[in-house]
Amino acid sequence: MRIPIEQAKDQLRELGRVRIWSGQWGKYWKKQYSGYTSDRHQAGIYFATDAYEHTKHVGPEKEIYLEPVNALDEMYDYLQDAQILLDNVYEEYDGCFCDDNGPSCVKCVRRKRILDMFETLGMKPNKE
Repeated sequence: MRIPIEQAKDQLRELGRVRIWSGQWGKYWKKQYSGYTSDRHQAGIYFATDAYEHTKHVGPEKEIYLEPVNALDEMYDYLQDAQILLDNVYEEYDGCFCDDNGPSCVKCVRRKRILDMFETLGMKPNKE
């Protein structure tokens, strides 16, 4: 259910978190208000109040809508971000040479803790 930006003003608290839909382009706004995407899972998820502030100046010809986000979609977004973090941490850790007998530098000890936490969650880095 998409709500036209003109009608969303009185519902911002109830809407919670939303995606921004551009009817002009037939696409969602991407994360950090940077560009457009057809893929809902690549769309940015914003607090409705922030989305409204970023779009209230736009004219009706742009056909801006706010689309409420359910908890599962939001979790998917967080997991995608977590996977990117995991992959980055893995790349940094994999390139360190201090771990012949286990991690010894402060950075590697932290990286190892992060990798262990993700492994506990059943997440593994995407290795090339």
